[in-house]
Amino acid sequence: MNIEKYSPFKDVFIEHDDFSEDHSRPDVIKGLENNPDKIIRLEKFSKKQIKSNNFDDLESRVENHKKGKRLFFELKEKYGISVPEFNFVVGEGNDSLPMMYTVVDKVKGKHFVEALPEFRDEGEIEIIENHFIKIINYLRDKHKEQGEWLCDIVSNKQYMFGKTSNNQEDDLYLVDVQPLFLNFDKKSSRNYFYELLTEKIVEEISEAESSLGTDLPLCREQLLVFLREVSLAEPNNKDVEEALKNIS
Repeated sequence: MNIEKYSPFKDVFIEHDDFSEDHSRPDVIKGLENNPDKIIRLEKFSKKQIKSNNFDDLESRVENHKKGKRLFFELKEKYGISVPEFNFVVGEGNDSLPMMYTVVDKVKGKHFVEALPEFRDEGEIEIIENHFIKIINYLRDKHKEQGEWLCDIVSNKQYMFGKTSNNQEDDLYLVDVQPLFLNFDKKSSRNYFYELLTEKIVEEISEAESSLGTDLPLCREQLLVFLREVSLAEPNNKDVEEALKNIS
């Protein structure tokens, strides 16, 4: 595997307005001084970090990003959830430790939560309903497949409504392309999936309805159908049964 010596960028990193004060993030988000259309995600990793994340070596961490990119591509091409173009390269940081650089097309617009109150006409409301239906369809298929699934795509805070340099039409983008995925072969992962299905997605739909000042019956109906399918397949799943009572 080729590792670029030092930063693989000739441009100068600058603070990115949306993340300059977010000290809770495990990574660092930067802009480029001479290219406002890109943002850079810098992710340090040392032997200690690799071990704590259950990766044996650098190669495994890179494979993790490759797998994540394939899952994001599927999300975009099969389910119609827009993801800005991105790529990654491994280089060195100033401390000579390996660094993962992810280059992402910057979405220029508003965070989804901020933009929601501006969606008023029937066509705009349909965009929001279809957004949640796409997420539900993704979760439904992943539940059937019982394989790997992107686990950080439900929250409204993960999305922005705007344009990129490659698409001048407004669109709703999943902007966090950190490769976070889980597999159904672990009990903890299954539990988190059911938490998303029975609690989190309902909260996100309710938040959207509150901002819009109107109900979103189509996506709620799709969620209800999915919950019923899971209930039939897993009759002892108490979380699903409770969610069905609350939604019905």
